[in-house]
Amino acid sequence: MNVMRVASRVARAGVLAVVVMVMATSGVLAAWNPSIVVRPASFQAWGPDLAASGTNVVVAWGQGPFSLPVTVWVARSTNSGTSFGTPVRLFKNSANAAQDITVFTGPTAHFAVWSEVVAGGGSRVFMSRATFGGGWSPAVQVSSNTSATQARRPRIVSSGNILILTYQTSNTSYGPFSAYTRVKIGSGPWGSATLLPGGVQEGTVSVAVSASRVLVVWSNNAGQVRQRQGAITNSGTSFAWFTIYLSLGTGRNPIIVLAGTHAVVLWEDDADIYRRLSANSGTSWGPQSKILNGNPGSDVSAGDPFNLYDAAMNNANVAFTTATGDSPELGGDGFRMTSGNFGSSWTKTLVSLEAGDQRQVAYTQVGGIPKLAEAWLRVQGQTYPFELRYHRET
Repeated sequence: MNVMRVASRVARAGVLAVVVMVMATSGVLAAWNPSIVVRPASFQAWGPDLAASGTNVVVAWGQGPFSLPVTVWVARSTNSGTSFGTPVRLFKNSANAAQDITVFTGPTAHFAVWSEVVAGGGSRVFMSRATFGGGWSPAVQVSSNTSATQARRPRIVSSGNILILTYQTSNTSYGPFSAYTRVKIGSGPWGSATLLPGGVQEGTVSVAVSASRVLVVWSNNAGQVRQRQGAITNSGTSFAWFTIYLSLGTGRNPIIVLAGTHAVVLWEDDADIYRRLSANSGTSWGPQSKILNGNPGSDVSAGDPFNLYDAAMNNANVAFTTATGDSPELGGDGFRMTSGNFGSSWTKTLVSLEAGDQRQVAYTQVGGIPKLAEAWLRVQGQTYPFELRYHRET
């Protein structure tokens, strides 16, 4: 997640954004339970992330003043987010600043990765894991960068005994960035980091996993949305990257989600958001389609009136969150887009009832039924700090 986006939109308070929705279908919207506070406004939260498996939910965030240094925290729930345990700070060295925390939840454990400053300058990516009901393991370094280089914006997924990590490196905090993937099989060591060709633009590299496939998408320095595909075999004990890199479109900040053999990729292109669909685990894709049509002239940041925040998928159910202009209570609008047919058609929902930035989504379960959940920074005018809140479908 991009902390600078929050600050820039707050600075543009009062600018009105005009949005035209296309390809959206009407439908009966699910009811949501009252939101709860995961981190109160007495703390400054940044860059939240959310992951869930069954009834086990984890929320992660960076915490600190309006500027650095920031520390990274997690809170867990075992009852689909009805309540959360005491927040826990994750770190390798408690004296060092950390940021960019993201989480993933597999069938039996949560995983967290983050970027942390190290002695001698630069930063590294560290990982901790927690089995359901167990404590967080000591942090271990999982990026392979050395010297004073920066390692930023990590993502991690797991399937069977396979861990797949993505992260970005640079000689400075502000790029240009190179993007890497790294794989760990079982109790073996982490494999060599492999470069994603063409560099990477602003925005996190996105990764999705199923029982048999891993899909990585990123926007390279030429503005092309690219995909790398890997195969998980032998019941999650073997892994191999495919040698083919697909070009999916032109734009930036792509997000990919995968359920079974169905995949949806979303990305921003100037004012708009596009999607493509796959029914064979990303081996081939249907045509590009615009699903949100913005008006760049209505926003002071003409090249970025839409911000694509997060997406989640559970069987045929797909959801993503986005905002145009400023935060909902600051002159713009936040939207939730949902689909019940693998992303073929969409229902739009304005989510300004409890305004907020950086809406993250995941599917949890209540009584064995998938329920969409959200975590976000609740915005109240231009007052800092923000509350970190959570709710889910009833």
